[in-house]
Amino acid sequence: MEQTIIQLITQIGLPSALVLFFVYIGWKREERMTVRQNELEDFVRKDLADQLRKSTESQSANTAVLQDLSDALRQRPCLIKETKQ
Repeated sequence: MEQTIIQLITQIGLPSALVLFFVYIGWKREERMTVRQNELEDFVRKDLADQLRKSTESQSANTAVLQDLSDALRQRPCLIKETKQ
């Protein structure tokens, strides 16, 4: 590996080798970031969307139960005091 680097520097010069090096590490960084971005998008698409759906269903069920409870309490005035508005 060191031999290859030394040969590259002697063939193209130090400034060109440095430019090539920084382009290479930037390219590798972009590859890693692309993988991370895709994993994050998959997480949002699958897991978070599923959790949002479950949460919405749970909230709807809770609202329906609360409405049933309010209706039952209105039928038995001794259990709830009606507020005057």
